[in-house]
Amino acid sequence: MNDKSIGNYWNYTGTYEELGKKLDKLIPVGGSVENPKENPKLERYRKMCNAYYDLFCNGGGNSCRRTAYFFPKAIYWANRNNWNECYLITEPIMDKAILLAAKEAGFINTGGE
Repeated sequence: MNDKSIGNYWNYTGTYEELGKKLDKLIPVGGSVENPKENPKLERYRKMCNAYYDLFCNGGGNSCRRTAYFFPKAIYWANRNNWNECYLITEPIMDKAILLAAKEAGFINTGGE
């Protein structure tokens, strides 16, 4: 099954899509975010976006993107053309990265949830 209609960031239907869009405005076209040591969660999100793109566009073939590091076993499934398994791996990880970066950026309450 290859159901790309499920909620995912590749199709702009991810759980925290709107927060991701706000974070994307903080990310430069090239290179690290401004003050990466002061914004480690945003920098990690930036790197994860690159790895996510690499996975779904190139099957995770660019080792410099650290796709296997950010999304364990996703390349295995991509190589088998099983994108649903890739989504099952990537989406919760991206959800968490977005929430952490959004808290760091002050987009969401840093108190209890």
